[in-house]
Amino acid sequence: MQNPQWLEWARRLQAIAQIGLEYCKDPFDRQRYEEIQGLAADIAAKNTGLADPSPILELYKKEVGYATPKIDI
Repeated sequence: MQNPQWLEWARRLQAIAQIGLEYCKDPFDRQRYEEIQGLAADIAAKNTGLADPSPILELYKKEVGYATPKIDI
């Protein structure tokens, strides 16, 4: 089964933000990557029926380091 397009977008944006947050040195870049991470959480929340994206954003913030594919079992 193929994932919906919105989920792929949210995952890609989250990965870009996570990698950027790991390696950025400039506070302005950090702010931009945090904004991208927030957009990814907004996309996920909107498409899963959550009124508040905060729980998703908190999960995203726990993912640190270089984003690597997760293997589903």
